[in-house]
Amino acid sequence: MKRLILPLALSFAILLACPFSGKVQPGSQVKSMLGDPQVGLASLKNYHATLKVTFQGTQAGQTVDLTDSYDQTIWLTPAAHFTTIDTTDAGGSHQFVLAGQVGSAQYYQADAKATCGVYWDEAATPADFLVASLLPAVGIAKLVDEPSVDGIPTEHYTFDASGLGLPSDATANGETWLAQSGGYVVKYVLDITGADSMFGAGVQGTRHMEYELSDMGAQAAVVYPAGCEPVLDLPAMDNVTDLTRLPGLLSFTTRASAKAVFSFYQDKLTALGWQKSSDSGIGSDSATTTYIRSDSGDMLTVEADTQAGSCDVTVMAPSLASSAASTTSPATTPGADQTQVSGSPVVVVTKSVNLLIGTDSKPSALPSFHLESQLLTPVWSGGKIAQDRETMTADVQGQNVHFIDQTKKAGGSNQTAEAYLMGKQDYDVVNGKVQPAGVSMTALTWKMWPLDLVMILATGATDAKASGTETLEGRTAEVYTLNVSGATAPAVAGIGLPVTAVSGKVWIDQQTGALLKAVLDFQADVHDSSGNPQGSGSGHLEITVTKVGQVTVTLPAH
Repeated sequence: MKRLILPLALSFAILLACPFSGKVQPGSQVKSMLGDPQVGLASLKNYHATLKVTFQGTQAGQTVDLTDSYDQTIWLTPAAHFTTIDTTDAGGSHQFVLAGQVGSAQYYQADAKATCGVYWDEAATPADFLVASLLPAVGIAKLVDEPSVDGIPTEHYTFDASGLGLPSDATANGETWLAQSGGYVVKYVLDITGADSMFGAGVQGTRHMEYELSDMGAQAAVVYPAGCEPVLDLPAMDNVTDLTRLPGLLSFTTRASAKAVFSFYQDKLTALGWQKSSDSGIGSDSATTTYIRSDSGDMLTVEADTQAGSCDVTVMAPSLASSAASTTSPATTPGADQTQVSGSPVVVVTKSVNLLIGTDSKPSALPSFHLESQLLTPVWSGGKIAQDRETMTADVQGQNVHFIDQTKKAGGSNQTAEAYLMGKQDYDVVNGKVQPAGVSMTALTWKMWPLDLVMILATGATDAKASGTETLEGRTAEVYTLNVSGATAPAVAGIGLPVTAVSGKVWIDQQTGALLKAVLDFQADVHDSSGNPQGSGSGHLEITVTKVGQVTVTLPAH
């Protein structure tokens, strides 16, 4: 069966000539009314777009009733957007995903009740997916009248199947309202009735679409969805490498002296209302300065480790992290040195995940690899603390990824997500068959997968100790032992997965700094669906990276 809703743009790949010009009178017919439904949106400073798509009909004689909802808000300055997609498939399975970006911070949420995660990519460019791109282009149409819609002068058109290039046995009735100034779609309503040639073998019914644009220019400041918070903006020095950001944690490497580092933060933090509380080890290779805020009691530390002519700097503000941000994946500044493991253990361990997975703009530090991971997460289910089990298997080659993610919920339900991410094209795999490239919710699973992993490692990294080297498949790995209890892990407590204790080991590639292996036990606070604390539960994480430089990812024929 063809997907009845999501690949809408693929069903109507009719990009007609440029929009007509010249004044058209009501009652007149035009040959190319809407060649690109995204036209004019780039001229709007900010706006809110909604699209609801339903399908009612039958498949092989069985009733099918589907609903997909899209909600998108976009700002041009600052460059920001948030999009939510809420779908129900033919089997009744419900999916929700939120994706967004504010500057360098990219937000993801896999469930309405899940943590809103933040994935950093300082070289990220604004996403090019617009909800309006799912609207069918329209050729032949008739101008009906010129009403105002929410105060916007528009041109109101009607059209049918002849304006959409549909199969001969499909019928359609649609209307759209285009802004007289700017030409953008203010409103769009369409009903399509068809059978096999339209929706797939054994399927017949009616698809209804309703799109509306609102709040044009009404929200100058970025409005974050519930649960998605602005990331903490800590100052960093100029001309640094290995820049990594987490809520409440900033680390980088600089050629400046430790004295210059402490002087920089003395000036910056004092101006922000911080007061220096104490110094430790000033003048040595490892020194720390502590700051407090008298108005809130918040504490911040600046640590500088000097070695081989460079200085590794870590700024940590734990209390601000827990109140200002959610789950985060660290990102290394594009162009930063990725050739050797260096820096303090907290820096090395924290950034190892980013060097393994890469970012949208920069691939993994490893040329290719095979990954297997198993994560047991404590959750509240059935009135008690239980565990969700997630297994991730992936082959990665540069920007090409093939992954299979399997989740077994404590309540007994199972979910499987599989996709090929080939550069900028995403291909879902459904029932073993590769689907056409298009808008993919499944692809976000790969983006979100590292988030809990990062929180576990970031907590453990606060007391990571170098424990020698080992050889894994011919590659030398630096081994770090992590042993952090709740009393010494406040740096990231309360952010995303609320990890309170971590013990175990991680193996980090000596050549690139990428994570090669992890075996960790952890404790995390558990909350019910209403956010009420229900105690602490145990979890376990294992990651193994193999076949470095030996993996090829190609898209199967489809």
